[in-house]
Amino acid sequence: MPYFIAFALLMSAGLINMWSRAEEQGRAIVFKPEPLPAKMAGWVSVRRVAANKDVHRMLQEDAMQWHTYRQGDSWADLLVLYGHRKRTFHLPDSCLAGAGITIKSRQMVVLTMPNGALVPFHALMLQKDDCSAIALYTFIGPDGSPTDLLGLNLGMLACRIRGNGPKGAAIRVIGPIDPSKPIASQPICELAAIALKEVGKRVATAGPASHSKEHARRMETTSRLERSHTWHKS
Repeated sequence: MPYFIAFALLMSAGLINMWSRAEEQGRAIVFKPEPLPAKMAGWVSVRRVAANKDVHRMLQEDAMQWHTYRQGDSWADLLVLYGHRKRTFHLPDSCLAGAGITIKSRQMVVLTMPNGALVPFHALMLQKDDCSAIALYTFIGPDGSPTDLLGLNLGMLACRIRGNGPKGAAIRVIGPIDPSKPIASQPICELAAIALKEVGKRVATAGPASHSKEHARRMETTSRLERSHTWHKS
């Protein structure tokens, strides 16, 4: 047992040292994510939420997308945080508590993506004053695929070790809850699933400055060829 403890401490020290050395490595990510769709699964964006000065100073414009969506009389809050300006991600518990929201219970729920894939989300039952709500959140790794919190933080560390800027994202959706329906059938589930798909595409295409410029040139060339092809066909 003493040898195991010593080995664990040594490995932990090595990881911390590697993390600190990797922190400043990597080419900066030049990433200006496209706006989120104005309409997703019947939910319509009605307002862009502005962050307070402290949050804005830490994250900047290109590291956060925060919108209010509406479906009929229901409202949903969609927050996306991108990882290229962050050291690590954490669970949203402290942020919710800071907003005066109480977490009554938590569980995992599996949502069906537009392509049929099954993705687990964390589901939190929330209470503030006399109002109840549900929060769904999950994480996206550097390749744009869904992952858990540990996978995201390790993926960002691996990006730095390879000499690349960190990539990833966290998605959180808060909306109304219908007590008569199971969690996987709540109105905000479709919004969360489509938002995950959209954010995953944005993370996957983000890259270092040189890669981003090259990607933009390729996209512009492709666009010109497509327009030319369409003109000739007509």
